[in-house]
Amino acid sequence: MGAELTIFKRDSTFSTTDQQFRLHYQAGPNLSLSTGYRAYESSNLLDEVIVGSTVLDYNSRYVLVGASYQKPQIQNFSPIKTRIELNGEIGNRENDLGKQDQFRVTGRLSHIFNLNLRNSIYLNSETSVLSSDDYLTNELFRFGGINSIRGFSENSIDASLFSVFNTEYRYLFNATTYIHSIIDLAYFENNVLNLSEELYSFGLGLGLNTEAGIFRFNIANGISKDQQFKFSNTKIHISLSSRF
Repeated sequence: MGAELTIFKRDSTFSTTDQQFRLHYQAGPNLSLSTGYRAYESSNLLDEVIVGSTVLDYNSRYVLVGASYQKPQIQNFSPIKTRIELNGEIGNRENDLGKQDQFRVTGRLSHIFNLNLRNSIYLNSETSVLSSDDYLTNELFRFGGINSIRGFSENSIDASLFSVFNTEYRYLFNATTYIHSIIDLAYFENNVLNLSEELYSFGLGLGLNTEAGIFRFNIANGISKDQQFKFSNTKIHISLSSRF
């Protein structure tokens, strides 16, 4: 059994609370199945309601189903060699305008190709889709940053559909330090703005296995398909992952 609570706030525009509860069933050594319940509650934080605004108060309720396959390996930085995840959410969104049936699907596939003891290639792909007759800005997926496409600000891109493909060539100096390349690709659609776009990013990263956890330092430059390279678009991403 697992439970999560996530609170997201964008400036003074809106805030969203995401609560979920899951029951897990271990169907095999590497395969886990789950079902549960997920609830979103979002509030427009603007003092005045703007006519035609796509940011509105709403509540969403979903039934969850999911499956996860993980193949482990003996490696401090990346203990999971292969990961396959698929999650679906079926439910509805309710606000002052009425009730809207919706569903969400998220899939992820990652794998590490170990070339030898020091060299490896990491590939990761993630796709999420929200299906609805109409859309609100504050219910869309948010991506960008160190855990999706690097070279863009954290959770700065809104999408009703997005797909991200991450690649890294990794060189392990020793048991506590590695460096890697960054080549990321993404495609997204925003049905609120009737927008679709391709994104790219390139850069370098460093990983350190510390007593506090795994420290990651990434520097990457992100651009869109029709955008010229600008050094000012370069972003620095820092994270620390600890296990309890």
